[in-house]
Amino acid sequence: MEYSNWKDYINRSFNGDEFTFEDKTNEKLGTFNIKSNVSTCWISFIWPSNEWKEIDDVQYYSSETTAWSGESIGPNPQKFGKLTQENIERLNNFLKVPLELGWTGEELQLFGKTLKRTSYELPDRKNRILTEFGDDLGCLTYLLFWPILWLVNILIKREIVGTRKLITVEPMRKDAR
Repeated sequence: MEYSNWKDYINRSFNGDEFTFEDKTNEKLGTFNIKSNVSTCWISFIWPSNEWKEIDDVQYYSSETTAWSGESIGPNPQKFGKLTQENIERLNNFLKVPLELGWTGEELQLFGKTLKRTSYELPDRKNRILTEFGDDLGCLTYLLFWPILWLVNILIKREIVGTRKLITVEPMRKDAR
């Protein structure tokens, strides 16, 4: 299928009463959000060019968890953000998780601070999407304190200290449930 630009891709891929569009491309964050009407998930197309021929990134989130998809295009928007058949297929594969499979956010907390958040593909949580460490120091927390964090991670998962939250985010499409 050929598209004239990424906006055309969005309009033809996300039609129906399952989605609501929120255009914030002219605001500070520069996002075009596709919100699900049947799930807490949304997809953000970030900083599209004026003609929508290129985008800086596409990510997905849920209002129920701080875990998220990570960057799909961000590491190399000049290559992956251009409207090409290869990039459309790549994006379709990336969006299969929020649209058709759903995902789980796992948050490990100690003393009210998130130590680690991980997102996994459903149904079995075997395919990890993204892991982030720490609320305040990010990866620096992991690099400085990895032996301690490794032990705390085990203790939290065994529910000896801290809390572990598993939040399931249902697919955005009704027919995928």
